[in-house]
Amino acid sequence: SGFQGSMVISSSVPLASSSTIIGSDTAIMNYASYVGVSTGASSVYIPLLMDDNYGYNTYFSVQNTGTADVDVTIAYSDGLSASITDLAPGAAKIINNQSEAHTTKKFSATLTADGPIAVAVVEWADGSYGEELFAYNGFPSNQGTQNPVIPMVNQNNYGFWTSIPIQNLGTVDTTVTLTYYP
Repeated sequence: SGFQGSMVISSSVPLASSSTIIGSDTAIMNYASYVGVSTGASSVYIPLLMDDNYGYNTYFSVQNTGTADVDVTIAYSDGLSASITDLAPGAAKIINNQSEAHTTKKFSATLTADGPIAVAVVEWADGSYGEELFAYNGFPSNQGTQNPVIPMVNQNNYGFWTSIPIQNLGTVDTTVTLTYYP
């Protein structure tokens, strides 16, 4: 009852996994999912976080994927920072952005750790704009690419739109070009 934590799955063969978050605080059921990762990284990027952005907020969970305790530094794009100390192997800590003093409603974060970590982000609405739930993984620095592919983009397709948050994982400014097909 009331469990809040993390999980490590082991197998003798390769696996693929995803986690589905189910929200049922109201009569409406809400679902969100993110993909299980095979390894952690010492740098992880989160391109979209929110603090009361038209009723939307985020929290994220940082899991230690290594074999020793890790310390994590969180640098937000709005200048705020946070940290996690002595996160045990396999353990996770949730950071609730709504309880922090952010200066903007939308922001990003870069997490650096002295060991490998994995991150999952949950975005939720408080109910005044609808009961909604979304989730995604943080992006390890070694998964950055100059040509990410977005296989599904909608623009008022039966009432659905696509948002594509983009975060610079490099150390210099860049120009980003978006090309839509067909």
